[in-house]
Amino acid sequence: MRRLSTLAVTGLVLSGGAIATAAASHAATPPAVSSSPATPATNAAAHNPHGDLLIRVVGRRVVVRGNADDPDTTRAVRVIVSFNGKKALVRASHAGHSFARTFVLPYGRYAVTAQAINIGPGTASPVIGRQTIALVNPASHNPRGTGYLIRSGSAVRFTGHVSDPDAPKRSVAVHVYDNGRMVAAGRTNGQTRAYSLSAQVGAGVNRYGVVAFNLGRGTGNPYLGRFTVNRPRPWVDSYQGVQRIAATLVAAHGWGPAQMADLVKLWNKESGWRVNAANPSGAYGIPQALPGSKMGASGPNWQSDARTQIAWGLSYIAGRYGSPSAAWAHSVATNWY
Repeated sequence: MRRLSTLAVTGLVLSGGAIATAAASHAATPPAVSSSPATPATNAAAHNPHGDLLIRVVGRRVVVRGNADDPDTTRAVRVIVSFNGKKALVRASHAGHSFARTFVLPYGRYAVTAQAINIGPGTASPVIGRQTIALVNPASHNPRGTGYLIRSGSAVRFTGHVSDPDAPKRSVAVHVYDNGRMVAAGRTNGQTRAYSLSAQVGAGVNRYGVVAFNLGRGTGNPYLGRFTVNRPRPWVDSYQGVQRIAATLVAAHGWGPAQMADLVKLWNKESGWRVNAANPSGAYGIPQALPGSKMGASGPNWQSDARTQIAWGLSYIAGRYGSPSAAWAHSVATNWY
């Protein structure tokens, strides 16, 4: 009887303890709720590259430089530089993420943009700089104008208009050159911009150049016009020395080059064109006057002066034969004249 009571009590105590424990457990456990913390929204655009662009123009050279950085990496950032839409790749350096490149472009106007290429989780590859530049040809600052040639006999006149874009209201110096030698110089009218210069046409080929002189930032002095004028040389110019003297006097008599050619043959035969040619007969000088003193009628220095001798000889030929060709024909036929 005593043993059974103990078991019962023990069972009760155990049972009571289990119930108490369960109750306590139920009372201490709150209702189930989510315990995960809230995640803040991420701005993906903040991961885009950023940077800047600087441009320097020197003639046709365009120096592009700047900085490009991607917040998600320390790697070099690629930068695409575009000139009027035509792209070129530039890579930013690791240290400082700076970039630089020099381009040589034709003269003209360009819209320049620089775009940094995204590497990480950013949303785009943004333009980090844009600029419009102009590559101005220095020659465009040279004077500009026109040149015209008007010929009248042995004279030429050069006319036209010219102005300098750097000083459009100022007078411009204009020179005319003939085969490299300056033959005329003047200035334009400051109001009308017109000029007019004259020169003589020399014998032979005349290559004229009309030059305007730069006032401002131009590269040089441009030609306004180039002209070639051919003036045949007088036939007397083909002779030299004493024969040139003779040709001049032959032309003064009204004779032409054919008469001069026969005179050359005549006096080649008589004296070889020597002023001191003496013959035992008493004939003397280029025309072989007999006696030589006859030539004193043309000048006191007949013994040594070629012009005096030639002048007398031509007068003798004109009076006796009518022309050098007739005198030569007589000499051929008779061996004297």
